[in-house]
Amino acid sequence: MEFASIYSSLGRKVTVIEALDRILANMDKEISQNLKMILKKRGVDFHTAAVVEEIVQAPGGGLICRYKEKDKACEVKGDGILIATGRRAYTQGLITEESAPRYGGWRWNVDVLSQTAAFTPAFRAFTPWEM
Repeated sequence: MEFASIYSSLGRKVTVIEALDRILANMDKEISQNLKMILKKRGVDFHTAAVVEEIVQAPGGGLICRYKEKDKACEVKGDGILIATGRRAYTQGLITEESAPRYGGWRWNVDVLSQTAAFTPAFRAFTPWEM
């Protein structure tokens, strides 16, 4: 939803195709409805309970996304397609055990500069109530 907001603010036509019955289904329903209403006012189109079937090159350039919404075949054409399929990051091999954040009670201690010889002090991520 962040990119839908950003691209629509930049003047791009944005269409969101969501497989679930509402956007941000893992969040509070009221938040989901309010965000959808705000983005609709900015010109974002929403298609919920829709399943993408294929993405193909359009004959005159661009891309065509074919999807099924309520057992009806639909399509939308665009210059580009952003696919967001989930929230779990693939970090295997990116963070070594030595540089991984450590939980210290109420906060995560993050040793950002341990890799450099000149700096040994640790940076740490503060929680909002510590600021």
